[in-house]
Formats: sequence, C-alpha cells, structure tokens
Amino acid sequence: MPNKTIIIASETGNRGGRIIKELLKKDVEVRVLVRSSSNKEKIAELEQKFATCFPIN
Repeated sequence: MPNKTIIIASETGNRGGRIIKELLKKDVEVRVLVRSSSNKEKIAELEQKFATCFPIN
C-alpha cells in the first residue's frame, strides 16, 4: 500500500513522465489529471506504470 498520494495536473510530457516515474519508485500513489485531447499513447504509458489518469476538458 502506498504511503502517500500525489495528484499531478496535465503531465503527459517528458518532464511529467520523469517526475511520475520517480514518485512511483518511492511508493507514492500517483493520480494524473490530463486533457481529454492528450496523446492517448502517453496516457496508456502512464497507466501501465501504475499511475491513475483522469481525463478532463
């Protein structure tokens, strides 16, 4: 069970991916708010790394 939960807004780019990867390594539950128009492949990649994504308009 993760020891913390962090919400990150609109981070499907390279920087966001690196931040999320590091947080997941530290056993942090990551939730990501992404634009519904964001790259679907990037969203799927984040979800495969166990981040939970929530599309917003």
